[in-house]
Amino acid sequence: MENKYLKWLSGKTQSIYWHDGAQTRGLEEAIQNGAVGATTNPFLIGAALQEDFTYWEPLLQTLPQDLHGDELAEALIGLVTTVVAKRMEVFRGQGKFHGFCCAQTNPCQPGHTEYIIEEAKRYAAY
Repeated sequence: MENKYLKWLSGKTQSIYWHDGAQTRGLEEAIQNGAVGATTNPFLIGAALQEDFTYWEPLLQTLPQDLHGDELAEALIGLVTTVVAKRMEVFRGQGKFHGFCCAQTNPCQPGHTEYIIEEAKRYAAY
């Protein structure tokens, strides 16, 4: 669906529009309306998986089936964020803040720099 405001914002101003979410339909709409990046968090990852489970189901089957707790949460975030990041890559190189997907790391580990760096390396390996 065309959103004239977002198209104006991203095309006629110096604003950089990033979509907040990982839902496949919403992401495609955002890109069509000028989004050049995306951001997400555990809640939005869950919403994406629920909204379009038939899309995600084959990808979920690639995850180890014995994961629980933080390991499962990290694997789900890594999987969904990687898919979104690959979709946004088309914009990479068009500007400093174009073509990326930001993901919230484990909210139970705030301020633990080394943990966050190691978690980011694991996400990058997906």
